[in-house]
Amino acid sequence: MSFGLYQMRRPGVAKEKRPENPLGAIYILEHIHMKVAIIGTGRVGSTTAFCLVDNPEVTQLLLVNKTKKIAEGLKHDLIGTYPEHGEKIEIANYEDANEADIIVVTAGAFGAPSGSSLWEANKPIIEEVFSKIKPKKNAKIIVTTTPCDRIAYLIWKLTSLDYKNILGFGGQLDVNRLKYLIATDTNNFSTSLQADFIGEHGKRGIPIFRELVSNREKIIKDTRNFFGTYLAEYNASTYGTAGELAKLVSALMSHKEKTLTISYYEPKYEIFITWPCMVSKNAIKPTQLKLTSEEKTELDNLIKARKQE
Repeated sequence: MSFGLYQMRRPGVAKEKRPENPLGAIYILEHIHMKVAIIGTGRVGSTTAFCLVDNPEVTQLLLVNKTKKIAEGLKHDLIGTYPEHGEKIEIANYEDANEADIIVVTAGAFGAPSGSSLWEANKPIIEEVFSKIKPKKNAKIIVTTTPCDRIAYLIWKLTSLDYKNILGFGGQLDVNRLKYLIATDTNNFSTSLQADFIGEHGKRGIPIFRELVSNREKIIKDTRNFFGTYLAEYNASTYGTAGELAKLVSALMSHKEKTLTISYYEPKYEIFITWPCMVSKNAIKPTQLKLTSEEKTELDNLIKARKQE
């Protein structure tokens, strides 16, 4: 199964040469001035801000929240550790995000009201947010709001941005959780362990792994329902989410490609689909996976269900 290569817009950078190192290599420094806006400063948004505030490539960090006092509190919490970054942390209005280079959307309901779905709960929230934000043409938007694959599509339609600049986030969490469960089963916590997670983030996604394990079905079930099985009492998925978000933001600032599982728009299916991709500031390159016939059928069925929603 093959997915196309999508080129993304490349922001300007200034380059300078550094003197040769003792081994004779010449380094090229890229001074990247990036304005990052975080929309929603709840648990995920605030922890993501903490992960990003010390990143030297983030020269402005905009904190946008419906209740501005919460964003103000977050700023004064962050400067307790990073007083030197007080100037680059800004309490912003929604409209201020119009000029952001990267917009991280964490706004939304954490749990759905009784009798409704997270899609029904979060759709009007995102519609309200993007009635106020009009991103610049080359902005990149990272969507964490659940269900991220469908919300990414919604934001694409609301903003009229190039679909190549909108990414859904969540699949990398599924990959990491799957690797942990495989490692626990096999007692092999090697960093070389291979696993993927495709289709969409969460309960309907498809775990892909070839490791010999003692209970394959349990690993698949627990990966899909990781929150309910392992995080229900904790009632949060904050640090893992924020840590991986920070990695994705960094990848979008770098020329060096990094493999991350994200949700991107696949024209062939006309939906956003979770898939491992090579991510950089220049492009999003979906990787090729060898799927079994059963996995292909499962993916086809998921795509059909998604297109009917």
